[in-house]
Amino acid sequence: MWVLDRQTLSIKAMVQTNEPEGICAAEGAVFVSNNDGYVSRIDTTTFSVTDHVAVGPNPAQMVAVGKYVYVSISDGYNSNNQYANGFKVAKIDAQSCEVTSQIAVGMNPGPLCADNQGNVYVVARGNYGDIAPAVWKIHTNDAAFYFCEGSDVACNGSTLYVLNNYTNWYANPVVSILTYAAYDVADGSCITDKLLEGQPQPEAPTFIRVNPRDGNVYVGSNASSNDYTSPGYLYRYDVDGKFVAKYNAGVAPCSIIF
Repeated sequence: MWVLDRQTLSIKAMVQTNEPEGICAAEGAVFVSNNDGYVSRIDTTTFSVTDHVAVGPNPAQMVAVGKYVYVSISDGYNSNNQYANGFKVAKIDAQSCEVTSQIAVGMNPGPLCADNQGNVYVVARGNYGDIAPAVWKIHTNDAAFYFCEGSDVACNGSTLYVLNNYTNWYANPVVSILTYAAYDVADGSCITDKLLEGQPQPEAPTFIRVNPRDGNVYVGSNASSNDYTSPGYLYRYDVDGKFVAKYNAGVAPCSIIF
């Protein structure tokens, strides 16, 4: 993992971990998930790994909520066995670097976000076929339940934005679903299941994010559903879901941070 000066982008340090995948910050430290089944804690003053904790096979993405770090355990290299050792999110105490609970969720969990109440949402990505991606909600007491369909999520205050881009290649004929929705996290009600309707939309959406400063919604996209080598795009919408701009991006844009 490389550490850069955020003003000059000059390299300050290189921190060695084993197959890093996800990253977040909590309690004055940086946490990195590694495909070897461990999460590393990094001291931000010495740029050194100070602790490791075993969490499960192929930990994926992470989110920090208060003094805890949540990491999705995908078992992503075990697709032939239906990701049998995944189906969970590990909750880590950021101060002790110990796993406090393993929270059961759906198959092949990946993207995570947290709302303003401290609840965590995780996308269980399914098997990219007959088991569709689904969003699970983890309460602050670690209770988890199915929330809605969806392949990526973003939180802004009390609103959860859900992208659902799903294709069942096992079906005959092939079934494809593409929707955008917004939910009120307070009661779980659907604010709209027609977000971005009537607006220019991405050709092959890959992620959804929200700028917390102005509420603008951003959606990344490949050039097309079958093109993984051409530069993609970034679409921007205002807080009401109205199209603002389309930006050129690199090949397979996968995330954005504000």
